[in-house]
Amino acid sequence: MPNGYQRWRMIWNIPRLLKKGWRYLRDDSVSFWHKTLLLSASIGYILWPLDLIPDIPVIGQLDDIGIVFLLLNWFVNRSEKGFIEAEYRIHDMEDDDEK
Repeated sequence: MPNGYQRWRMIWNIPRLLKKGWRYLRDDSVSFWHKTLLLSASIGYILWPLDLIPDIPVIGQLDDIGIVFLLLNWFVNRSEKGFIEAEYRIHDMEDDDEK
C-alpha cells in the first residue's frame, strides 16, 4: 500500500504519463498491437456495463479512470522499453558507420 508521499507522487506524474502516452500513440515505431490493445481495452472497460464499483455519481467513475490510467501506465512502460531499445539500435548503427 503506497504511503502519502508515493500517492502524491503517482498523482503528480499523471500529466507526464498522459504526455508520454500521447507521444507513443502517435509514434510509428511503437507496436500497432500495443496501441490497439490499449485503446480497445480502455474503451471496452469504459463501455462495459459491469464495473468494479457501480456507477454512483463521481465515485463510480473513479474506477473507470483508475483502470484507464493503469492501462496507460502499462502501455507507456512497454512502449518506453521498445523505444529505448530502438534508440540504442540507431546509435549502434551510427557507431558502426563511423568505424
